Amino acid sequence: MSVNTVVFAQSENQLIKTAKSAYLKENYKNALEGYRQLLSNDLTNIEYNYRYAVCLFYTKSPKSSEKYFNYLLEQSDCPIEVFYFKGRLNHLNYEFDDAIEMYSNYIRLKTKKSTDYKCADEIMRCQNAKELLKSPRAIQVLSQEGRTVSDYFSAYLFDSINFKLYTNDDFNKKVNNKNYIVGDRDENIFSLTASLTASALGAWILFGPASAATWGGIGAVIGYALGTAAPMLFLYNF
Repeated sequence: MSVNTVVFAQSENQLIKTAKSAYLKENYKNALEGYRQLLSNDLTNIEYNYRYAVCLFYTKSPKSSEKYFNYLLEQSDCPIEVFYFKGRLNHLNYEFDDAIEMYSNYIRLKTKKSTDYKCADEIMRCQNAKELLKSPRAIQVLSQEGRTVSDYFSAYLFDSINFKLYTNDDFNKKVNNKNYIVGDRDENIFSLTASLTASALGAWILFGPASAATWGGIGAVIGYALGTAAPMLFLYNF
């Protein structure tokens, strides 16, 4: 009996170590199973409940984590981060007043070492949503699709201004792979004509002096100088 107890203790310690390592690396998918097993052996453990809930929030669905966060809120030693996640759940359920209360609790309780979840920004979003819902007829659903938490923001396209939201990871990948800027917009006939004309004049300015001096002498050089100065004089006068 004592041998079995020792073996169980060793395996549990190893499971704690593995799950904790994955969790701290934000590898929630691998940490999920470890904390599920640990929680099954100790249903009231605050740390196991909290970390298992966070893993569910990021890997399964926010809704699946709700009962664990609700349990933690009833405990005297509830981790303050629970207020943020509960605020997120309220936010997703359009319970904006409750979400604002939870976000405010986190702001009030957090310390310098606490994670900055940008709760003030979340509160502002809730307040904006409340204002929009005062006139729901002004809101139109143009399209609807399912998105994961990781690619939520990349779904937003702003075609009118050729703009798109990227996560930090997506942005860094694009910067590393393509270190250049692309201007993607339509040009009218006047802009294209002016651009081509400027290119042609640039070639003429580059190669013109030698050829002008060859066949026209000093008069051609003076004419060439006046010709190249004409655009500047035109811009100066108009």
